[in-house]
Amino acid sequence: MTDYAAFSEDAVAEAIKLGSANYQAVAASFSGGNIDSFAMTEASYTAECISVTVTNSQICLALPAPISKQFCVSVPSWVPNGTAAEACISIGTKLGIPSGAKLTVSALGKVIFQKTFGLC
Repeated sequence: MTDYAAFSEDAVAEAIKLGSANYQAVAASFSGGNIDSFAMTEASYTAECISVTVTNSQICLALPAPISKQFCVSVPSWVPNGTAAEACISIGTKLGIPSGAKLTVSALGKVIFQKTFGLC
């Protein structure tokens, strides 16, 4: 049986709230309703980083809603089994609305995998 390291749905929900709150704060700071390109750009908030371990040359993760997927990532051969790694999930927003998620996996001080779901 494969063990999937899981991210907290609460942490993801908090990152989504931060994206909305930040956009509202920036938008409110512009007088006359003129929002410049700074407020219109995308933003990304790291929701959570979790510790994972390389097992059978892979790292298996369970992504929270709204993605709700389980999958395994193959790691390069220079990352041996048993290596402690870190997986981080970030939430991308545009105009304060969630637009995607980005998964980053690092091991031995190097990013070994990145995947974006949607726009982030």
